[in-house]
Amino acid sequence: MIDASCHCGAVSFTVDAPPDEVNACDCSLCRRYGARWAYYDPSRVRFAPDSGPTELYM
Repeated sequence: MIDASCHCGAVSFTVDAPPDEVNACDCSLCRRYGARWAYYDPSRVRFAPDSGPTELYM
Protein backbone atom coordinates (compact mmCIF):
# COMPACT_ATOMS: atom_id res chain seq x y z
CA MET A 1 0.00 0.00 0.00
CA ILE A 2 1.40 3.41 -0.98
CA ASP A 3 0.03 6.70 0.42
CA ALA A 4 0.90 9.80 -1.61
CA SER A 5 -0.24 13.33 -2.41
CA CYS A 6 0.14 16.05 -5.00
CA HIS A 7 2.99 18.52 -4.48
CA CYS A 8 0.78 21.08 -2.67
CA GLY A 9 -0.85 18.42 -0.45
CA ALA A 10 -4.47 19.28 -1.35
CA VAL A 11 -5.15 15.85 -2.86
CA SER A 12 -4.10 12.61 -1.19
CA PHE A 13 -4.49 9.11 -2.54
CA THR A 14 -3.56 5.46 -2.04
CA VAL A 15 -2.51 2.76 -4.51
CA ASP A 16 -2.42 -0.95 -3.78
CA ALA A 17 1.10 -1.79 -5.03
CA PRO A 18 4.34 -0.26 -6.31
CA PRO A 19 4.36 0.78 -9.98
CA ASP A 20 5.76 -1.43 -12.72
CA GLU A 21 7.79 1.51 -14.11
CA VAL A 22 8.92 4.92 -12.85
CA ASN A 23 9.82 7.85 -15.14
CA ALA A 24 12.16 10.76 -14.47
CA CYS A 25 11.05 14.15 -15.81
CA ASP A 26 13.70 16.77 -16.56
CA CYS A 27 11.62 19.93 -16.09
CA SER A 28 12.95 22.47 -13.57
CA LEU A 29 10.40 21.61 -10.84
CA CYS A 30 10.91 17.82 -11.04
CA ARG A 31 14.70 18.19 -11.21
CA ARG A 32 14.69 20.51 -8.18
CA TYR A 33 12.66 18.11 -6.03
CA GLY A 34 13.91 14.83 -7.51
CA ALA A 35 10.36 13.89 -8.52
CA ARG A 36 9.61 10.63 -10.28
CA TRP A 37 6.38 9.77 -12.10
CA ALA A 38 4.40 6.53 -11.97
CA TYR A 39 1.28 5.74 -13.97
CA TYR A 40 -1.58 3.54 -12.73
CA ASP A 41 -4.86 2.29 -14.09
CA PRO A 42 -7.49 4.62 -12.54
CA SER A 43 -9.28 1.66 -10.95
CA ARG A 44 -6.21 1.05 -8.71
CA VAL A 45 -6.14 4.61 -7.28
CA ARG A 46 -8.26 5.54 -4.23
CA PHE A 47 -8.60 9.24 -3.39
CA ALA A 48 -9.08 10.35 0.22
CA PRO A 49 -12.65 11.54 0.87
CA ASP A 50 -11.46 14.96 2.04
CA SER A 51 -9.24 15.59 -1.00
CA GLY A 52 -9.59 18.87 -2.83
CA PRO A 53 -10.77 19.36 -6.43
CA THR A 54 -8.95 17.49 -9.19
CA GLU A 55 -10.31 19.24 -12.29
CA LEU A 56 -8.49 22.60 -12.10
CA TYR A 57 -4.84 23.39 -11.47
CA MET A 58 -3.61 26.94 -10.95
